[in-house]
Amino acid sequence: MGIYGLKKEIKSIGKSIQISTLAGETIYVDISIWMHKFLHTVEDLDEMLKLFDIQARSLLKNGIIPVYVFDGNPDPNVKIVTEKRINLKTKQLKRLDDIDEALSTVTDEGAINALIVSKLSLENSTKDMPKDIKTRCKELLTNLGVSYRQALYEADTLIAELLITEGGYGVLSEDVDMLTYQCPRLLTDLNWRTNTVIEFVFEEVLALFKMDIPTFVDYCILCGCDYAGKIKFIGNAKAKEWIKRCKTIESLLVFLKSTPQLSKRHTYEDNFLEQVKIARNMFLRRSPTGKPIPLEGPKVSTLIETPHDTIEIIVTSPSGSNVTTEIIVCNKEESIKKDFIEIVSEPQISTEDPTESRLDKLINATENYLASLPKSDLTSLKFEEPTLDEVIENIERTVASFDKKIVSPSVADDPILKNIAPSTDNKNPITNPTELSGSNSQDVITIISSNGESRIILCDK
Repeated sequence: MGIYGLKKEIKSIGKSIQISTLAGETIYVDISIWMHKFLHTVEDLDEMLKLFDIQARSLLKNGIIPVYVFDGNPDPNVKIVTEKRINLKTKQLKRLDDIDEALSTVTDEGAINALIVSKLSLENSTKDMPKDIKTRCKELLTNLGVSYRQALYEADTLIAELLITEGGYGVLSEDVDMLTYQCPRLLTDLNWRTNTVIEFVFEEVLALFKMDIPTFVDYCILCGCDYAGKIKFIGNAKAKEWIKRCKTIESLLVFLKSTPQLSKRHTYEDNFLEQVKIARNMFLRRSPTGKPIPLEGPKVSTLIETPHDTIEIIVTSPSGSNVTTEIIVCNKEESIKKDFIEIVSEPQISTEDPTESRLDKLINATENYLASLPKSDLTSLKFEEPTLDEVIENIERTVASFDKKIVSPSVADDPILKNIAPSTDNKNPITNPTELSGSNSQDVITIISSNGESRIILCDK
């Protein structure tokens, strides 16, 4: 949804530039924007993929290094975003019903034509996104050799963070709120016929409004954003005037309350200030609480084919300054492997507690998923940049709880893996963990079980 009216306010400083002048630059692409744009342009998924193929190839042809960023699940701590989208679609569907009812009674040809035009527009706006669009897009990008990243929640916050932590030229998007996230450059209005984009530079936007970053963020919230409601009858011009006078939204509310005539006209929801705090935290700190949270979803980093009827999937999940790695053993059948990788790459999991382990939630979700598949198995080991003692402690704890895990006949019968299968007397099968040893590129963690030696996991040093 972006920031209401902001693009019009900054139109004068937008520069039309040739895409070819960006050769060699890394540009993040907010792919969800283009998904919706293409959805309303063509009829089916295959046609959408053709447009994505053309877009990606064109960026590559111009020497640009594109990185596509996918949305994850709605953030459960920012429920207002989901509520706004649901309410909007509900209103649109209600309007469609009203148009259908009107078409059955109206006889004037002009009125009928106007209703039909409105109906077609609403039907286009309420089209459902194809369920496998993300998977197909990722396959397309992989085949083209184009990088992509998977956000845990909103792609906007991940893009803004990546531009700060990993660098890059800017973001290709139609959402001007990328400037509220302090992205250095926003590229909009991509036009392949003229091979141009409109560029907005964040520092020039601040100079135009003569505001610092916190004041500009409060201005954007007053104009209207995804994360908060609005004060009634305050448009962009009034928002700019009053935020320059009052500096903060809190001071503005005090000013409004001090003038009975203004407070009666410019009303707002009871929890408006609470919403403002969430919005500020999202724009300034990429988190609804202001505390650091993971922004990127887990991704499959390595697939190790084994000689047994299993496959080991190593999942790497960034978490703050640490990197958590997980080994998962599951059935080797291609269809199951593919479905499982999709679950890992785009976990349908969310949590209100950002400190809680995402991998714990991933394990629970994937166990339930794999339990429904024939001859499937899931065992899991996890660690966070550990010392040797921490590795051993985690493995001991994990293997000790295997009686609660799902174990298939293929694993129970395996001559190597059976040594880590659940024991019937519910005792820890580990008796003497060995020391960590390995090659130049990998460490091998070896466990001595009561039945002999078994290799459990490979990880990068």
